[in-house]
Amino acid sequence: MENDQKQRNKKEKEIKVAQEEVEDATEYGEFVCSYFAWKTLEEQKEKAKKLEKITQPKKENDII
Repeated sequence: MENDQKQRNKKEKEIKVAQEEVEDATEYGEFVCSYFAWKTLEEQKEKAKKLEKITQPKKENDII
């Protein structure tokens, strides 16, 4: 019974690692890193949109 539990834990760990590997690569198999962790393509796109929004030039009628 203890052996069965060890096998299940090992299998769950393998599945988790496989899922993490999928998240770490783009559709072309490229990896993109950040300072602290690998970022998924979706996270990269969200960050790019945020940076684009905050770096847009101010309009003349905007209050500073």
